Amino acid sequence: MCCQILTQEDWNEVLYTGMSRTSPWAALYFIFLMTFGNYILFNLLVAILVEGFSGEVQFTALVTQRNNGNDLIKDDVDTDVNSDINKIAV
Repeated sequence: MCCQILTQEDWNEVLYTGMSRTSPWAALYFIFLMTFGNYILFNLLVAILVEGFSGEVQFTALVTQRNNGNDLIKDDVDTDVNSDINKIAV
């Protein structure tokens, strides 16, 4: 029932059924659930997108550092960069 309300798939039928079986005050529950439930789901989606983009930026920075060809980078630092790239790519 909660998933049906949060996805807004025929939620009004669930609202009317809940109000007829309990009281008209049940509408407050549905309003609360839709408002805060959708807010939480939206924030979850944004957090997933931000995490995905930050991982892409880190990966791009590591690849750029690896492909820079700078002679100042020592072999052990280059090995660390390669292992970091492999960790992010997996």
